[in-house]
Amino acid sequence: MDAVRTFPNTGALPRHTRERGLRREEHKAERRAHTRRAALSLPAVFFFAVIACTTLYIVYNYMRLSELTVYTGKQQAELYALKKENAQLKKKAEERVDLHALERKAVEEYGMVKPSAEDIQYVDLTRADAAISYEDPGFWETVKDSAKDAYGRLVEFLR
Repeated sequence: MDAVRTFPNTGALPRHTRERGLRREEHKAERRAHTRRAALSLPAVFFFAVIACTTLYIVYNYMRLSELTVYTGKQQAELYALKKENAQLKKKAEERVDLHALERKAVEEYGMVKPSAEDIQYVDLTRADAAISYEDPGFWETVKDSAKDAYGRLVEFLR
């Protein structure tokens, strides 16, 4: 405290100095209390910051979801319109192809004839591709092939 003047016989401070000192002490105490009330702990600040960020993130994702829902609705409407147009075009294409006119044109202009039951041949394609040879190999050809086969098996066994 600053040098304070006292009254010579009483040792007491003058009234205005005492009041000012009290006011100053009260002001300091009030300021300390206000500072303590206003100050938040670091974990509390961090907690509120996390809550705020999480809330902003949820709001952002909700907005994004709304945008994507609108976009999906537009795409589905466009898909429906395209499917409808595709069906109409297929119907037009089928109507334009007249099989009787096509058959008449093939017979008259190109000389084609509708096949009869005797003209139709069926091929069995259930077996794998194979060639059948009816040629009889000679004796030495058979011995040579057997020797090659035996040698190949021996080499495979020794590996």
